[in-house]
Amino acid sequence: MFISTLNNRKFRNFFLADIISSFGTGMSFIATSWFALEHSGSNKAVSIFLITTILSGFLIFPFAGTIADRFNRKRVLTLSNTVRGILIALVAATIFIGHFKLHYIYALAAVSGVGMTVFIPTSRGFVQEILSPEEYSNGNSLIEISMQTGMFVAGAACGFIYKYFGYPVILITDAITFFASNFFLSKINYTPTIAHDNGEKFFRQLVNGGKFLTKNPLILGFGIAMFIPFVATMTSNVVAPGYVSQHLKGDSVVFGIADMAYGVGACLSGFIAARLAGKLSNFRTIIIFFIISIASLLYLVVNNVAVGLYLSGFFFGLANYSLRIIMGTQIMEVVPKSYMGRCQSVWMASSMLLQIFSMYAVGCLIDRVPVQFGNLVLAIIMLMGFLGVLYFVPRLKFPKTADNDIEGATDLVQTT
Repeated sequence: MFISTLNNRKFRNFFLADIISSFGTGMSFIATSWFALEHSGSNKAVSIFLITTILSGFLIFPFAGTIADRFNRKRVLTLSNTVRGILIALVAATIFIGHFKLHYIYALAAVSGVGMTVFIPTSRGFVQEILSPEEYSNGNSLIEISMQTGMFVAGAACGFIYKYFGYPVILITDAITFFASNFFLSKINYTPTIAHDNGEKFFRQLVNGGKFLTKNPLILGFGIAMFIPFVATMTSNVVAPGYVSQHLKGDSVVFGIADMAYGVGACLSGFIAARLAGKLSNFRTIIIFFIISIASLLYLVVNNVAVGLYLSGFFFGLANYSLRIIMGTQIMEVVPKSYMGRCQSVWMASSMLLQIFSMYAVGCLIDRVPVQFGNLVLAIIMLMGFLGVLYFVPRLKFPKTADNDIEGATDLVQTT
């Protein structure tokens, strides 16, 4: 299924680079969430850490998409990795020398938020450049496999490393993975298929990206609905540390294994989602995975054992990342390559606003009520995304698209 896509040397090197950086990022993210809870004793502190990550990304989003569409995407990815690697190493150094303050992890969150906001639209646009349209489905599946392979290995390793070696070692490992990722990116030789800088002024390019989406409101709405599962996933990181520590009475090892189970499910989505969508319609497959996701969250409200958490996390990861693969592939088929970065940024910004609200609300809520009820809120968030998809998908066509300019863009409405 994936052999032909991995035979593409350019994509194969990106695939390896993504696995490595995802491993470091996953360990750092898991460990920092646990570290915030451990040193503050407050679920709200975890939510503030996550909100800082999201808010810093939100502040840069208007520029991130235009950067992705204007400049050489490989160079942008390499620079993003380099800056993040250096700054994370500096934060680790301050902890090693004994000058730790809790606000250092908020600085780390800001660095992570800015880096990811630049990285995601740039990487998706880059993959769209180095693959043919026929490879988009396999490519999207492999992207999720690469990211989640790194993430679930990180989950397996993080709890043990944190417990026996400490938090700074995890940060140093994260920094190293960014430079290792750059090694594989450096081996990708390609000619950009898009004129990233065609003489159009930066802010004019930014405004034209907004015009494309306003002329295509169904694409705008579908893209926002596409990111709703990501809102639930990110908000679950507020609930998870308290759920393990306060509800299940577990330690960092249980927390790491739970994250690993989620990552295993997410990784398997790369093998399952495209095949299932091929046998059923994309619409039916999306409905199935939304139902699985909502059911797995509702189960956590009544669950009392670690094994139940692992199983639920597995199905939650499988469902949410299958949704990302299927819906992400569909969006590549209707958005011109020259606008993908800016569209991704707008959808991410909408997602970030929802994440900020949901993270803070859930963090405050589970400091006042039993922490397991946070999963009920997550199920409601997924239900909102489900209703959005039920509205937008039947109204959209998903043809293979040419790289149209904005003047030729029209609403892709399914006529009946």
